[in-house]
Amino acid sequence: MAKKKKTSAKRKSSQSSVPRHDLPNGFWSQVGALCMIAVSILFVVAWFNAGGPVLNWIYEISLKSVGYSVYIIPALFFYVAVEIFRAEDNRLPAIMKFATASAVLWFSALFGLLRGSNGSTTGGFVGEVINNGVSYLVNPTIAAFIYVLLIVITLLFILRVSPFAVIKRIWEFGRRDMEDVEANVKVMRNAAAIDGPSVNIDNFKLNASVPLDSDDRKQSRLSSLKGSLPRDKNAEEQAALVTISDPNWQPPSIDLLEKKQSPADAGDVQQNALIIKNTLNEFDIDVEMEGANIGPRVTQFTLKPPSGVKLTRITALETNIALNLAAQSLRMEAPIPGQKAVGIEVPNRKAADVRLYSVLSSQQWEKKNEPLAFAIGKDISGEVIVGELNKMPHLLIAGQTGAGKSVMINTLLTSLLYH
Repeated sequence: MAKKKKTSAKRKSSQSSVPRHDLPNGFWSQVGALCMIAVSILFVVAWFNAGGPVLNWIYEISLKSVGYSVYIIPALFFYVAVEIFRAEDNRLPAIMKFATASAVLWFSALFGLLRGSNGSTTGGFVGEVINNGVSYLVNPTIAAFIYVLLIVITLLFILRVSPFAVIKRIWEFGRRDMEDVEANVKVMRNAAAIDGPSVNIDNFKLNASVPLDSDDRKQSRLSSLKGSLPRDKNAEEQAALVTISDPNWQPPSIDLLEKKQSPADAGDVQQNALIIKNTLNEFDIDVEMEGANIGPRVTQFTLKPPSGVKLTRITALETNIALNLAAQSLRMEAPIPGQKAVGIEVPNRKAADVRLYSVLSSQQWEKKNEPLAFAIGKDISGEVIVGELNKMPHLLIAGQTGAGKSVMINTLLTSLLYH
């Protein structure tokens, strides 16, 4: 008896020592998802008769069973397989599986209505059975409507989205398209208004402080560089002294600086003025366009609002004007300091370079006797701007890459050397 007890104890210990082969959670669901992906791929291969006799036989049976729904099955299976891998514990709710099977049935029934006398071919056996029962209750048109509604409901279950979210997304998409269409129509109407009789800008004055491109389609503009000093032919032969401690040191000739100024392209200024006026007219603001000042980087349109109109009504339309002008941004001055007018600054298509020569050869520079004066540039009207370091308690030169910080420092040092 003692030997039997020992033998049974040994058997129990040997059985407990055998390692258990536990499968991870969701293992069989993952295997099923892989099988669904494989079935989807095999169905697609069978469409082209490239899978051999076995696949072709399975495809023919499926086509006779569910009809043209056989072309929907790969997409449904593939989507469900992806959702299984994405789901927690790789498990999907039973309602989603039921909705997937129902979608195949309703698609078969819908396809079965495409060819009334040949429904068994398009809808298969399943579609024919469903339509035979439904045909006693409603006509084919109502049946098609019911099938489409059922397909939409089953797809909502499969995609796991609410009907309200779908309707809201469609509404927002349609509203955004309508807003784009209205904006495009408004831009086209404003662009075409140049030929309309509703706008009169006969007294529109155009001033240019920089040379303009020859491609401008309107009248020629004035240039602030006309009559500039001629270049000294002997300037290249003059050598600048490098010993700054020499009391007889003289700055190099100003003619060594570049004089040629690149032109600015402000676009069609007359048409832009009409677009601004028409945009304000759409909001019952009838303004008088007085003129435009073309500067190196921006063009300032000056307009005179009618009496009794709040300037905040005009400034509130900044984005509307920018949209109709197709401008990235614009700036408003309401009012322009010292004037009874509103200014709208629109960036030029192509900015003009302001040469240091045009500042150092100006009368404003010659009148500055301060040893710490330096050139800054020109304003919108072409007036030279000169700064004085002795009147600046702090000086900060900052900006993004390519903004011109190094050029500004070189300009400051060169200005100090020319005193």
